[in-house]
Amino acid sequence: VELLVRHWAGINMLNRQGVTALVHAAANNHPAVVLRMLRAGADAVLCSASGRTALQMAKANGHAKCVEAVRTYLGEVAGRSKAPPAVGERADATSASSGEGGAEAEPNSGGAVPEEARHAEEL
Repeated sequence: VELLVRHWAGINMLNRQGVTALVHAAANNHPAVVLRMLRAGADAVLCSASGRTALQMAKANGHAKCVEAVRTYLGEVAGRSKAPPAVGERADATSASSGEGGAEAEPNSGGAVPEEARHAEEL
């Protein structure tokens, strides 16, 4: 995983079976890998060829620790979007999840952070 992340080797690419590395990790009960990949920018809303996200796959397979890893990450994302602007950030930027717009995606997120934060309500 570290090698994949370090060399940014297409973290969201699908394999021949139409599965991302994140979905594969969730389906095979590897919670530490799930959390590390999410923090590195893996897109939690990408679906496998079967139409399931990593969270849905973990739930379907009864992998509670993988479900918790996704929830932990989504909590981190939601916490960042509610935090006051850091030094050097625009004071007028607001959270996309509040419906006010103006937020900028976190680096390495592929623009998925606001989308993931909205999906946190499903959990």
